[in-house]
Amino acid sequence: MPIYLDANYRNPQELVQYGTMVIDTCEGEFLRKKLFARGPTMDEEATVRLVRLPAGTSRQYSSAQAATALNVIKELLEGGVEASEIMVVSRFNFGLSHLQQACDEAGIPVEIARQGERRKAGIRLYSIHKSKGLEADHVLLLNVTEGIFGFPPRIFHLTEDRYERLGFPE
Repeated sequence: MPIYLDANYRNPQELVQYGTMVIDTCEGEFLRKKLFARGPTMDEEATVRLVRLPAGTSRQYSSAQAATALNVIKELLEGGVEASEIMVVSRFNFGLSHLQQACDEAGIPVEIARQGERRKAGIRLYSIHKSKGLEADHVLLLNVTEGIFGFPPRIFHLTEDRYERLGFPE
């Protein structure tokens, strides 16, 4: 007899609904189920803001994304949110470099951790892998795009010429 895990104890219902919508658009075979917010977050109001950016070139997209994320961060900080309660998540670490540079130029503190120890508190910038199990009151997701470096990444069979173009060793 299958047991369905349909209770989410970490996120408000609005966020759970957005996640379900994204899963429902994925190609392939997925278990379709209705998820529900439970626990302390079920009554909390949540604001999910989606920002669509023009694609342009990869460099243009990264710059526009960093500028948009920086504006959101500035709004949060001006509204009294502590920098340590803001987490920015990207599929890969290199997706965070433009934003880190923009924060540095704007004088916004960015957390620096070395060997698992915090050396400087501030906005937390993580790859999705490093963010697992962490929480924050305000989370920004970057690089929610299609493609091999997107979020989620599109995995496809790489032919020899694709390996070469992407810079992978043979």
